Amino acid sequence: MPVKKVLRKLGRDQQEYYMFLAKECFSGFSNAEDNFSIYRYASCNTWLFHSSEFFWKALTILSGKRFELKHETSQEDMAKLSKDLLSDEERIRAFRIQSRFQDIVRDLSRKANTTKSPAGLFSRKDTQTNLNEVGWLINKLREIHYYQIFEPPIRIGILSGYIESRKEKPCSYYPTHNIEKLFNGC
Repeated sequence: MPVKKVLRKLGRDQQEYYMFLAKECFSGFSNAEDNFSIYRYASCNTWLFHSSEFFWKALTILSGKRFELKHETSQEDMAKLSKDLLSDEERIRAFRIQSRFQDIVRDLSRKANTTKSPAGLFSRKDTQTNLNEVGWLINKLREIHYYQIFEPPIRIGILSGYIESRKEKPCSYYPTHNIEKLFNGC
């Protein structure tokens, strides 16, 4: 299902708010990756929750519909998301990921009342799984975001080396006939 342009249909305030939410989502995921790389799994999961929450909020703005002002994602709210952004299968997967992070945060806050540090509650394997799942959300938002920001289709051109002047010489390391073979599947 192709993504449709919906950002331009929104008011200026909504467009700016969406941009803020998308940047927070991407930034949170970057922080999660950084924390994972230095073995801070509890912090990584916290940033993953942050990123998944901003993913959800960004999509609610793009959908242009009224949603309840709450942190948790419900099945009813997920069904309201514009089909111009996510297919039915993608919405189901996104809801499953969102729900899991809501459970993780609840568990973390419950376990924080004990004397045990939350740093030991998350294994590397579980955190890697969570990182991969939110990575899927990030890739979906990146796909949607780029489509909203840039004018499709994006065209790529391969230059032969002769733009204006015939005084130029082709590269001796990669002659043009090898490049043509590469792109023609030879």
